[in-house]
Amino acid sequence: MSRIDASKRPVDDPLPWMLEDPRRLHQSLRDDLWLRMVVVKDALSERSYDYEGRLVFEIKDRFCPWNENSYELEGGPQGSSCVLTSKSPDISISAADLSSAYLGGTTFTALARAERAHENRQGSFALADNMFRTDLQPWWPNEF
Repeated sequence: MSRIDASKRPVDDPLPWMLEDPRRLHQSLRDDLWLRMVVVKDALSERSYDYEGRLVFEIKDRFCPWNENSYELEGGPQGSSCVLTSKSPDISISAADLSSAYLGGTTFTALARAERAHENRQGSFALADNMFRTDLQPWWPNEF
């Protein structure tokens, strides 16, 4: 076969590794799924996490100002809880950037390298990366 067209494939698709010569593959990335947390507290409470942990997030949000607060997240594989807190934040981040990490599409460490997150307590990014890690990258094969 000289040509295969496989559109709307996930970022972590195994298809390239199935090819005899993956260097001949021409890929292009396109955004099809955007997530924006509207109520941070509820979003953080409504998912499970890959790793047990507790983190305090300081959230900045100019678009949804009701999110601007500090939240204490306790989560793990069995579920989670998230409450408002006055404790010192472990991580300072915008709601939009937190949304990028929420589904496991990026790490807090990568966001920090891009200066989109700040670690206030050493080791917090490593914990957050472990907690928010997912087996598969987010993928939306449909069109709106």
